[in-house]
Amino acid sequence: MTNNSVFISTRYPVNANLIDDDIYMDTNSIMNIYDNKDNLATNNLKRFIGEVNNNNSTLYYSQHSLDEMISVLHKNYQQRFKDTNGIANIKDISKEDSKIIFSDVYEDVIIFEEEILNEISTKISFDNDEVDELKYNLSLRTGMAIPDSKHIAIAKTNGIHSILTDDKDFIVSEDLNIYGSSHAIHQAFLTNRPKSLLKFN
Repeated sequence: MTNNSVFISTRYPVNANLIDDDIYMDTNSIMNIYDNKDNLATNNLKRFIGEVNNNNSTLYYSQHSLDEMISVLHKNYQQRFKDTNGIANIKDISKEDSKIIFSDVYEDVIIFEEEILNEISTKISFDNDEVDELKYNLSLRTGMAIPDSKHIAIAKTNGIHSILTDDKDFIVSEDLNIYGSSHAIHQAFLTNRPKSLLKFN
């Protein structure tokens, strides 16, 4: 790796000295919490959240994560409605049904945020102009997709330099501590096991 990032696999218990004080969660991690599937990735994530809590560290998320989550769930709900009602195309769903579908999605996400997300993490705000400038700079340097670089920009403009994700695309990001259990992050961890985190003033 030449991007100066540190990779920490959450497939194993993480040593306390490798858990940063402040860690930003991307949408991928939040969706895993929401889905709550009984699989290894979710179990690893839950264990790591417990480790973060035991370390008196803080997890963060942003409205950008919730907007992406709403977008994903909206498509899923539309697809399910289409299939259940024998509709040929999502675009053929009536306006009234579309309003009900979106309302259901929005309510589900708000309840999830209030009952689950706010119990384990803290929501951060961000300056749109500052984040917009940085996200494009990050994408131009790394080739990352804008939605991903926006997560990093939100974190960095809030003084956070650690990201929890299972998105392999974050492997190219620069100057971050990256936590996750995806194959790409795990392999980067095995290639160069860190003894300490990157620290920033």
